[in-house]
Amino acid sequence: MNIGIIGTGNRATAYYNIEKYDKSVKIIGLCDIDNLKINRVINKYFSNNKKIRIYNDYIDLIHDNDIDSVIICTPDFTHPQIILDAIKRNKKILLEKPVATNREDLELLYRECNDYELTILPGFVLRYTNIFKKVNELIKNNTIGDIITIEANETLKAIHAASFFRRWHKDSINNGGFLNAKCSHDIDLLNMFINKKPLFVSSFGSNIHFTNNKNNVLKCSLCDKYNECIYVDKSNFEFSGINYDLCPYMVSSDIVDHQVLIIEYEDGITASFTVSMHAEKGNRKMVIYGTKGVIRTDFSLQEITVDYTSNKKSEVFDIKVSSNGHGGGDENLCKLFVGNKDNNEIYNGILSTAIALAAEKSRKEKVVVSMKDFIPFIF
Repeated sequence: MNIGIIGTGNRATAYYNIEKYDKSVKIIGLCDIDNLKINRVINKYFSNNKKIRIYNDYIDLIHDNDIDSVIICTPDFTHPQIILDAIKRNKKILLEKPVATNREDLELLYRECNDYELTILPGFVLRYTNIFKKVNELIKNNTIGDIITIEANETLKAIHAASFFRRWHKDSINNGGFLNAKCSHDIDLLNMFINKKPLFVSSFGSNIHFTNNKNNVLKCSLCDKYNECIYVDKSNFEFSGINYDLCPYMVSSDIVDHQVLIIEYEDGITASFTVSMHAEKGNRKMVIYGTKGVIRTDFSLQEITVDYTSNKKSEVFDIKVSSNGHGGGDENLCKLFVGNKDNNEIYNGILSTAIALAAEKSRKEKVVVSMKDFIPFIF
C-alpha cells in the first residue's frame, strides 16, 4: 500500500507512523497548500526519506498512479469533494471526521459512495478504542439485555475548549456546527451501540461564556490577566495552525460552548448527549441502561462497570491501552486501514453528521427534527 496524505496539520501527525503496522505500507506523498508547513513536517518526520513526493494541489496527488490510498486531513468543509475525486481514481480512503458539513453533501456522498467497493474509513477513532470495543462486545453478547436508553457526555478542559475559538472551527459554516466538528464520533458510538435508525432529534445549546469582553485585549500576551487566566495556552503544536495568543473572549464566533442532544431511535430507544467546555479535566462518560443491567464507562480511567438488575455480582473491566492516541483508537484505526480487508463505512459517517446537523437545526429553530424529513434518502 502506497499512501498519500492530504493536509499536514496537527491531526495528520497521528498517521505519520502508520508504516510500522505493516512493512508493505509506505507513505510516498504529502500534500499541503502551505509549503512552510509541509517542509517542517518532512524535516521532522521524513528526514530519512529523500523520495517523498510533495504536492500543493490534492488533485495532483490523487492522479499519481503510484498512490493507491489517501488519508484526508484537511478542514471539514473540503472533505466531500476530495472523497469524490479520490473514488474516481479508485483510491482507498481514510478521512478525518466529519465526512461533510451540510445535507446536500451528505446526499451526494450517499449516492456516490455508499456502494463503493474499496475502503472509505471515517476517522471515528472512539469506536476503535479498546474500551468501546469492549462495550460493543458486551452489548452484542446480550450482557445487559435490550438497550432502553443511553446517557453520554463529554467535557473539555479549559485549554482544549479555548482552542476551538482560535482556529477555523470557530465558524460553523466551516464545520456544520460544534457537535459535528467535535462530537460526531461520540454520536457514532450511540448509533453503533443502539444499532437502529434515528427518528427524531432535539437539541439546545449556546455560547454563554466566550462572549466579547471589552475589558480584554485581542492578544493574551498583552493582557494584564496573562498569569492568572486559565485559557492562556503555552502549548507548541507546531502543525496545528492555531493562533495561541488569541483571546477566546475576543473572537467573533457562532459555535456553542455547551449543548444537549436528545435522540429517539426506532422501537422507542432514546439517547442523550451533553458536551460542555467547562470542566476541570477532559473526559467522556457513558451510562447504558438495559433490561438486564447497566454499563458505565469512564474514559479517563479506562474503566467499565457492569451492574446487573438480578443478584449477579457487578463486574469491573480495566482496559489495557497500548497507545495514548485517543485511548488506543488512533493505533487501531491505522491497523484497520492498512489491513487486507476493504471497509466502506461511509454510511456511519453520513448518519453521524446527519444527526449533528439535525441537532444544529433544532437548536437554532427550537424545533424537534424528523430525520425522515431531514435525510429521507437513508430511509
